[in-house]
Amino acid sequence: MMRFPYTPGRLRRLIATTPGAIYRYAPFINIGVTGPNGTMAHRMRVDTGADDTVFPASFAVQLGIDLANAPMTESESVSGGIVRYPCMRVTLLVSDGIEYSIWDAVVGFIPMNRQYGLAGLAGFLNSFDAAFLGEACEFTLDPNVSFPGQHMVNPRGSDNG
Repeated sequence: MMRFPYTPGRLRRLIATTPGAIYRYAPFINIGVTGPNGTMAHRMRVDTGADDTVFPASFAVQLGIDLANAPMTESESVSGGIVRYPCMRVTLLVSDGIEYSIWDAVVGFIPMNRQYGLAGLAGFLNSFDAAFLGEACEFTLDPNVSFPGQHMVNPRGSDNG
């Protein structure tokens, strides 16, 4: 089972949902993605409410992925609007520094103005049993029976990385 700490994000102002807090903690993870230009890591927010796993379209350019003839898909945004975007099969890699998983998945590439993507159900969370441990500010991922790739343990191990 892979274990990852939540990432603290400093609040710019106090907010009503967390009175007195100066940080908001969220589940972020670095995911390696392989494309024609090699493998690059991208910061992703793990989001059980996201239908698909999506990266910024600019990341496809960095990876050398040509989206010109890619099949289109769509999902509903949190505001209720339909978002259409191209998708491609890529190889994904995730590791906590001790265990690692590698698999092929179909992911989307969306024009967005944020630095991180969303690790959603299709392409990511559907392949893992996940636990979000609010009190401990961490989450765990354990490949489930539908995991389509390889899961290995580093024989030398290391601290959470």
